Amino acid sequence: MSVEENKAIIRRHVEEWSNKNPAAAIDELVATDFIAHAPERDQVGIDWFRQLYIHQANTYPDRTYQITDMIAEGDKVAVMLEYRYTDPTTDQKRGMTGVNIYRISGGKMQDFWGTWPEERPV
Repeated sequence: MSVEENKAIIRRHVEEWSNKNPAAAIDELVATDFIAHAPERDQVGIDWFRQLYIHQANTYPDRTYQITDMIAEGDKVAVMLEYRYTDPTTDQKRGMTGVNIYRISGGKMQDFWGTWPEERPV
């Protein structure tokens, strides 16, 4: 796939994740053996990804992600994102800025690395 096609996959993922219901798009955008690389333990599989979405959708129904920058080369796409949501326990608007890196394979997200600092009031 071209760099532009890979960027379009991530753009759609972010739009579906924050502004729509991505449950249907998960099968189209996420590899069945997807890996979310984490310092403490990698999370593997599309089912883990689906459960993360369900948790976020139920806990933070007003969440939004906005891409503020995107860089791509080869099979990798890096995005800087602004994340906003309402804390359900305090009703306070919260947010953070993070960086995600995705590796695309076969037209789907195969690998993910993310760096997100502590959340803050917005």
